[in-house]
Amino acid sequence: MSPIKVEPLVGAVVLMAGRSSRMEMGNKLLMPLEVGVSVAEQTLQSVVQAGYAPIVVVTGHDADLIKECLKQFDVHWVHNAQYQDGMGSSIAKGIAEIEGQNWDGALIVLGDMPFVSVKTLSVLRAEFNNTPRQIIAPICNERRGQPVVFPAQFFDDLMQCSGDVGGKWIVKANLESLRTVTVDDEGIHWDVDTKELLHLYRTRYNERGPGNEIPNYRQNIPALQQSMNGKSLVYCDWAATAQVPQCVIDRVAGSMVIRGNVRRGVHNLSAQSTRQLEEARTIIAKFIGGQSRELILTGGTTHGLNMLAQSAAETLSEGDVVVLSAFEHHSQLLPWLQLSKKRGFSIEIVTLDPFGRIDVGALKRIVSQNKVRILAFPMVSNVLGTVQPVQEIVDGIEKLGERQNIRIIVDAAQAVPHIPIDVSALGIDALVFGGHKLYGPSGVGALWIRADWLDALKPMQLGGGAIQSVSYDNFE
Repeated sequence: MSPIKVEPLVGAVVLMAGRSSRMEMGNKLLMPLEVGVSVAEQTLQSVVQAGYAPIVVVTGHDADLIKECLKQFDVHWVHNAQYQDGMGSSIAKGIAEIEGQNWDGALIVLGDMPFVSVKTLSVLRAEFNNTPRQIIAPICNERRGQPVVFPAQFFDDLMQCSGDVGGKWIVKANLESLRTVTVDDEGIHWDVDTKELLHLYRTRYNERGPGNEIPNYRQNIPALQQSMNGKSLVYCDWAATAQVPQCVIDRVAGSMVIRGNVRRGVHNLSAQSTRQLEEARTIIAKFIGGQSRELILTGGTTHGLNMLAQSAAETLSEGDVVVLSAFEHHSQLLPWLQLSKKRGFSIEIVTLDPFGRIDVGALKRIVSQNKVRILAFPMVSNVLGTVQPVQEIVDGIEKLGERQNIRIIVDAAQAVPHIPIDVSALGIDALVFGGHKLYGPSGVGALWIRADWLDALKPMQLGGGAIQSVSYDNFE
């Protein structure tokens, strides 16, 4: 039997510490392209789309402005106070930040190179997967360019970079370990350093980007390559169920080629399947700002809401109150209605304000007059599309002195594909969403529960990996 090929962990160190003195218009990283995104956003978006993760961003000048500009991205920030010494110090700072994290390789990329294509970045990563102990660099028109993927054995050398001694010197000193890949991408040769180059990139984007936007979507999403009634399919129901990109289809299919029991086998296939599942759990938890141990993988939003309601209802009794909003999805409303009849607790419905949001004043009155134990509502209504003021709701309950007695559950099925979410900052207790609105496969979802509440709840589904020990008269 052939050995299992495990895909190496390749992250990215994105250097966003510099500022061009020739730009004469402010920080080049924050300069807008005509498509409505900045140079830094376009560069980082390409790195994300090419599949590099985790991502470390090294800042220097205008660090706060850059963070604000890129706040929608899930990255780790590190500040290089010596950024004026040269790019080498930023490389060393970024690589030092990942020490001990078991990266197999790192893409070193400049934050002001917005037109290195996603295809080029993906080609570099694929080549590294095949030769994970070689430095991978791109070539276009017989000229070597950037960015470059360095394997882990060069991390110690990269941490010695300083001033103008950067990655290119590591490459020159190790040409025997260099592997070049030919790409059709002039973008690997230039960074945005002058107004003229910024104009050039804007022009190039207008030529290559917006005009090709729809064809690119159709190329990457198989469903959009289909025909209906003799015409190309136009799909307008993404909020209900998103079509699936080819990369997701490939990843799901790949996971089914060779598989083993998660946590219940001692052979390599079981170990690989366990590792893949735990990596997925960690990525999903990080995506919403939570911890891996707080995340439960489910069969979707409905499954997650039902699981949580059943477990939480075990802690409720007659006299307790569950507060729901006036625009709940049936997946949230129906489980609580059914359980209230069994457990004896009551349900209160909070009204909306004229803008379709939860009336915080009405909510405060309900909380002050009742023994409220659960508050549940959708972050985005699937009927109205309104975004709920989660922080205002949490703060309102805290001001009443009732926050410690009330658990707050958020249905994020509609929100998570569109709104950056950080559960640690929101101050809520549970968040639920599914995969099929988030460009993922059907039948998968996630239930995040804050650790202190999760430890107090009993599981409603037993067996398999949920069991620590079993005898004929007891189990743990």
